[in-house]
Amino acid sequence: MKQITLSAYNKLHPDKAGIWTTERYDDPNWEQTRHLYMGKRTMLDYDEKHGTVLLIEGLSLEIIDDTTHSPGPWEVQALGIWSKDYKSSDITYCVRDASHQCLAVLGEVDEATAPHNEKNARLMAASPHLLVMLQRILDGVIRLPELPKTLSQLDVEQALKAIKSATGI
Repeated sequence: MKQITLSAYNKLHPDKAGIWTTERYDDPNWEQTRHLYMGKRTMLDYDEKHGTVLLIEGLSLEIIDDTTHSPGPWEVQALGIWSKDYKSSDITYCVRDASHQCLAVLGEVDEATAPHNEKNARLMAASPHLLVMLQRILDGVIRLPELPKTLSQLDVEQALKAIKSATGI
């Protein structure tokens, strides 16, 4: 099995890497093997014995995740009014990771108001959980024999794009 780091995989030209989305109704065993292919990352590689080969994640390709972010769950902490050299009447919020490290501070800076500080902080704090759930839902949808009528291929592509934006994948 070929191994590649996620950062190296992400640097591959789009013509050499992608995600399996093609239904193979010409394969009589497709219904039984579909889960091995759909939604899996793929990569073209050169093998001296076989020439150009298609590697499929989980079958002939292992992608080692070398990206990191602070582990969830994240939480929001209201810090009170930030007053150090600023004129402020707005509450400042801190987003903290599972080890209680401060990841971001949201609050009024200078004399501009930020009316959505708490909502923005809550969205940031929820992002690790939202990412995991989107990945799980998308993985389930891709494995279905056909997309539900409430989803389009564009929805799936946008979900993949959102995951790529969040993870760099």
